[in-house]
Amino acid sequence: MSFALAATMASCTSKGEPHKPGEILVPQQIRTLAINQSMNGKLVTIEGYASFCGAFSSVTVGKKNKMTIYADGFCKGDKLIDAQIAFGGNSIPLSGEELRNYAQADKSFENSTLKFITDDYQEIVNGKLKFSGIIIYNGKDYHLDSVTIHK
Repeated sequence: MSFALAATMASCTSKGEPHKPGEILVPQQIRTLAINQSMNGKLVTIEGYASFCGAFSSVTVGKKNKMTIYADGFCKGDKLIDAQIAFGGNSIPLSGEELRNYAQADKSFENSTLKFITDDYQEIVNGKLKFSGIIIYNGKDYHLDSVTIHK
């Protein structure tokens, strides 16, 4: 493939507008989600540390994976909520919107070295971030879906 053709194909991607973040929930509100289901289906934002606590072998690249958001660090402190977060690979879209709102690991595959591509296309090493998404309650538990990631 010639350089000109590659440059032309890569230029078919565009950056999308940032998503509107949801109402920020504090830990006290999060603890009552299963009791008070008035937030079910609503867009919310939860601030914390996204973590895989257990085997990374269950992670599927290119799909949404369950990560847990903790209040005080990676797998430490209060568990706030589970979130379905896309886990990216090395694929580059040739057309359409550039990829964003996903996690990416290096070869060490540790929570502290995960990188996130945020809603505004920043690449940030894992730390305290804001995760916006729709609250989904399945009858016994709740999680965030359609997640966007913000600094």
